[in-house]
Amino acid sequence: MPHRQQPHTSATPLLLPSARPAPLVPLASPLSPLYLLDYVTTFLVMATSVFLDNVPEPFHRDFQLYDPQISHPYRTETVPSWMGWVIAFGGAAVIVLAVCAVRAWKVTRRRDCPEDWRATMGWDVHHAVLGTILAVALTQFVTNVLKLMIGELRPDFLARCQPSLLEPQTCTNPNASSIRDGRMSFPSGHSGRVAAGLGFALWYLVAATGAAVIDQRRPEGRIWKLLLCFMPLLVIATMAINRLQRNRHHVQDVCVGGVLGLAISYISYRYYYYSVASRHAGKPKLGPLGHDETGGEPGAQESPNEAE
Repeated sequence: MPHRQQPHTSATPLLLPSARPAPLVPLASPLSPLYLLDYVTTFLVMATSVFLDNVPEPFHRDFQLYDPQISHPYRTETVPSWMGWVIAFGGAAVIVLAVCAVRAWKVTRRRDCPEDWRATMGWDVHHAVLGTILAVALTQFVTNVLKLMIGELRPDFLARCQPSLLEPQTCTNPNASSIRDGRMSFPSGHSGRVAAGLGFALWYLVAATGAAVIDQRRPEGRIWKLLLCFMPLLVIATMAINRLQRNRHHVQDVCVGGVLGLAISYISYRYYYYSVASRHAGKPKLGPLGHDETGGEPGAQESPNEAE
């Protein structure tokens, strides 16, 4: 019988030779070669994004002294940058842990409770943590690259710059950091960061509740699932509105930042999990939740031609 090649999972496209199947790993260890490169790459992307956010000088866009778009007063932030990180990762952690707590409660009440349910749940949490970090890191990287290249002025830029009347393009404010930040309006980093972290939690919650799966056998009771999954979107929208209220961003800044974060969060989710609308929704693509005993994907069957 000819060798049946194991299809790669998206979690490890570069670490496993195409000539041999992916082995099962009993525990979701970050030191596993299946994920070591993912961790290293993700944290390098995160470190690069932090560097871009603080060191390089953005593009200096010309401005006019009487431009109403950048003439708004400077207001103190109510949601500083560090709080955006807390909301992105903390909010995602709360949702994932809440889902796991409900699953653990249901599993332990079963008479046929599997002995390895803790390891299985640990594998799931591992994927969720890595996927969330990947989503936020990629979003921050793309956002900061765009900020530096575009150099869009914030609505309160003139208040930051305090331009000279003799040389209108020259800022007199000695706070160079504030002026630099005033040139990095598009897209919104706060909105994108929160949308990436809570966006991943959103897709995780949609898969866990089955909100995207239409079951003809049980068509009732789906509205509460949709309302529950709407909560992360409400937090994302609140963050975007706050940035508008504090004169930190234009409308297009927060809209693009939010859409960018949600899009990258879905890409990151699909990198490690099956589609939220599939029959394997909520299962990682690799590990005890995502493979059968043959090392293949759930439900993978050999065709009659392959068995001959």
